Amino acid sequence: DMRKPLSSITNPAERGYELERQLHMALDHNSHPITVYNLSGTKEDTLLPMDTQRAVPFKHVRDTVPHDGAAVLYIPLDSQYATDAIIVPGALKPESPVVLLESSVTEPFDSDRVKKVLKWFAPHGLIDQVRAIHSDRSIVCALAWNGAMPPAGQKCKYKELDDAAAAVTATMAAAEHAAAKPRTVMVRVIDSEGLQQLGVLL
Repeated sequence: DMRKPLSSITNPAERGYELERQLHMALDHNSHPITVYNLSGTKEDTLLPMDTQRAVPFKHVRDTVPHDGAAVLYIPLDSQYATDAIIVPGALKPESPVVLLESSVTEPFDSDRVKKVLKWFAPHGLIDQVRAIHSDRSIVCALAWNGAMPPAGQKCKYKELDDAAAAVTATMAAAEHAAAKPRTVMVRVIDSEGLQQLGVLL
């Protein structure tokens, strides 16, 4: 086992790299749903499905198609890609969302991190690209962080992200037939509790 506890790594950049690496390892052939929080710090009643049956590298969003009916952990070949992974559910779970995973040892409410994720919601950005490929599924933007929600004394600057997700959800609803299953875009936080459920060494 080549994993290192995150708390044993003093360099923030190295700690962030190890978090991303451990998440990729944990989510390769995963069948455990995990606890997530909304941006206001409230624990969600429903666990987030993170099922994967294989890991596949990808270059473009258009490559992240369902893989022979199996759930896939798509890992970008480009280390500077907008997201750290994309989980595409299996064909037999039409209710499961596509998960866009972004991991960092920085608080989810850090202004630079918020700006980074807000870029996903720009016209023709990552959210639009994923919607074009997976038009029948909801999307969860999952921000993984090795701290505990909600951050103590933190004045959460999350409204922009929630507003961006709500705006996309509204456009999706307007474009859908009344009988269609409603789809949403949500931003959720995977904190230390969820990471431990996946087996990440904190």
